[in-house]
Amino acid sequence: MRSLAGCSDAASLNCAIQELCSASGIVARVDIVTLARSGKRQALCFLRVDPVSHEGQLIGTPGLIRLGNELLFIADLPPEAAA
Repeated sequence: MRSLAGCSDAASLNCAIQELCSASGIVARVDIVTLARSGKRQALCFLRVDPVSHEGQLIGTPGLIRLGNELLFIADLPPEAAA
């Protein structure tokens, strides 16, 4: 199984999250927003769980928090290579 720590961009992070959760089929939607500031890159990963009753399978994941009807996970991304 792919590690989230090895992801370098939103696309690879999305694939890793889908792969991580595919066995249990609990993630209905993943939205990822990337941020870059002061040389640091992060990805805000919003997860929607379906059915909501299965949310408990993920809630113990370190760094995962509830934000409204979604779960939020913030992932640090490696700095972009100089052009």
